[in-house]
Amino acid sequence: MVKDLNERQEQDKLNKSYKGNPKVCIVSCKDANLNHYSGQSYGKFDKVPLTSRSWGHRKTNGDHFVINSQGPNPSILRDEESDFSKLLISELLTENLTKMGCTKPTIVQKLAIKSVYRGENTLIAAETGSGKTLSYLAPVIQKILDYKMSKNIVEGSSATPLNAPLGLVITPGRELCEQISKVCQSLIENLPIKAQCVTGGRLKRDMLNAEFAEVDILFSTIGAISKLTTNHIVRLDQLKHLVLDEADTLLDDSFNEKVSHFLRKCPLQMTRPTEGVYQGVQVVMASATIPRSAEEILSQVIPFSSFNKVTTQQLHRLLPHVPQKFVRISHLDKPARLLELVKKDVSRNLPVIVFSNRSDRCDWVSMFLNENGVSCVNLNGNMAQHFRVGRFEEFLTGKQMVLSCTDVVSRGLDTTNAHHVVNYDVPNNISDYIHRCGRVGRVGHPSTGIVTTFVCHPTEAELVQKIEYAARKTHEDELPNVNANIKRLINSQVLKKNEKSLLV
Repeated sequence: MVKDLNERQEQDKLNKSYKGNPKVCIVSCKDANLNHYSGQSYGKFDKVPLTSRSWGHRKTNGDHFVINSQGPNPSILRDEESDFSKLLISELLTENLTKMGCTKPTIVQKLAIKSVYRGENTLIAAETGSGKTLSYLAPVIQKILDYKMSKNIVEGSSATPLNAPLGLVITPGRELCEQISKVCQSLIENLPIKAQCVTGGRLKRDMLNAEFAEVDILFSTIGAISKLTTNHIVRLDQLKHLVLDEADTLLDDSFNEKVSHFLRKCPLQMTRPTEGVYQGVQVVMASATIPRSAEEILSQVIPFSSFNKVTTQQLHRLLPHVPQKFVRISHLDKPARLLELVKKDVSRNLPVIVFSNRSDRCDWVSMFLNENGVSCVNLNGNMAQHFRVGRFEEFLTGKQMVLSCTDVVSRGLDTTNAHHVVNYDVPNNISDYIHRCGRVGRVGHPSTGIVTTFVCHPTEAELVQKIEYAARKTHEDELPNVNANIKRLINSQVLKKNEKSLLV
């Protein structure tokens, strides 16, 4: 009998530990019985309860759950003594960083800057909005400054070949390329460094009337730089630093053939530098996710073992400081609910980004909002360059409070002013979800923002279940399939749909 009592007491203790702290709710559900609390755990063979498990049925319309904020931004360094000068960044460059509002490095900047400055091939993988751009841009600028000083290279010197950059930053998209170039212009103010940005759209005309000038750092899209080097307008013989920003996109099926072909043009650094001495072009990759294909693709042109991997603890995990709401809703109710959310935010001067999976739906959302009294600008990859120019800038400057877009905006673009992300469509994959969430709660913004996702179809519910599961297994599981090949996944989904339609 005493033994039975002890067993019951032990079981009671175990049950309490499973329930967690009822004062700190991690996942809030419409059905409070399904709430998940801080410290709550599940047995090895227990079925984890999910609100979204039944969302494949239409009868669940109106259900919802929220993954609540669980603390401060994990990207911010809490070390009071840390500053950029301790990371081998010169006083002049540090002053420019201060003017930009960057007085202390983030965690990824502290980890990555020294690696890049040492000249190592570096893979920088950290959560969205953590400051990866400065992680490579600041040390690359510093290295170029050091090189020019060591060679006594001054402006207009005959020792400086034209259109032969020392540093090259490649991006998948035009808006991102232009944005990073502007960050660089602020960083090199009053410094003997020349930067230039070249993207597609007007490339044929530009090549026919090519300008030849001094350039230390060139920013370009992969398509544009491939054409410029093939036509001998840009030379690579002086190149010392090559950066692939948003490497996960550049290395998936959308771009990897172009990237691999371009990398073969460069005498890349195949091993770790010895005592700071380069053995070729330094390669830096920056991304919020690491694709499975990275090692396979890169190994064709450069040993993956030559890279120093700089990662953060939050990589491939949900952002803990950004509340994320999921709403089960019917297709017919989506427009009215969207209008309600957006009007509420605009009335409080809070910028909103609305994501759609397709360009035609992105255009429709913009038209719908404008017709219902909400000024909105749209942006997607199918738009001609002359239509795209300036649209993202209108949102950044506050001229437009609402941006309707596809995932062309989710990758790397610094939307520090954004407060609310609305996923009008559930993303096609986990990687896109991470990137969309990263448009809010970024370093440098006082607000964490919020993400709202509309869930209509059973296939969308499947992805949401994976996200909810990861939230409930907070300290154990990364988000699944983050590093998958995005274009291959989408093509696979299209193929499955086509196969189903043939069977009907």
